[in-house]
Amino acid sequence: MYRNLFKKSLQSFVAIPILATNLFGSMIPMGLPSAVVLATDENRPLDAFSLDNKQEEISIEGQKIDAYFADRNMPLEGYGEKMASEAKKYGLDPYIIAAIAVRESTGGIHACKKATYSPLGYGSCKINFDSYDHAIEVVAKSIGGENPKLQVYKNKTTEQILKIYNPEHIVKYYSDQVITIMDDMREYEIGSQIASLEVKA
Repeated sequence: MYRNLFKKSLQSFVAIPILATNLFGSMIPMGLPSAVVLATDENRPLDAFSLDNKQEEISIEGQKIDAYFADRNMPLEGYGEKMASEAKKYGLDPYIIAAIAVRESTGGIHACKKATYSPLGYGSCKINFDSYDHAIEVVAKSIGGENPKLQVYKNKTTEQILKIYNPEHIVKYYSDQVITIMDDMREYEIGSQIASLEVKA
């Protein structure tokens, strides 16, 4: 008896959605497309459009960083796109490297004297770099948690990263200061308009 009751209940669970689908499906006028596919170039893969959007975002972020540096006569002007690109490569906020450079060396004005191409205060000014590009690459990889010797940065938030990079007991409010600089850069004017980017899902 229970088995028959169970079978009837199961049939109603299956039958009702099917009937409802057919009923409402028949109300849709014939001849209308059930899906719309947009493509500006039928031979171009969708991944290429996504890549273009990412490149455009990095370009705008780089321009904002460079404008911020230029307005303050900072030597790192021209490295904005490199900073944004390397940061995003490792899943970091695009402005974190630039903001660290501002906080550590006023954008390269007061770069480490004891180490070459070291505007980021990395390694307490004991590590030499071949170029600013090299310094940006090493720091982004390290704080992005991809340096095998620095796994402490792996899967951390921006605030956590900054508190590891320069702990609060050494420089009080360091993370807050860097985040404020990042926010200023994010909302920075480039050209005659504010190109504030919203993160796209």
